[in-house]
Amino acid sequence: MEEIPEKKLNNAISTYAESVEKTKVYALVDTTLFGSAKEGMLFTKAGITFLKH
Repeated sequence: MEEIPEKKLNNAISTYAESVEKTKVYALVDTTLFGSAKEGMLFTKAGITFLKH
């Protein structure tokens, strides 16, 4: 399994998932046009965290 790129994970957490610990993230879905991961979803054992516009 591929690791989540650190920059994308940091962007996602700082933008819409501040309560999520990096080590608890199983998957990241990046829905941005240019791949910044500032929009999308994070999957954790506790649930799914996402940014909805």
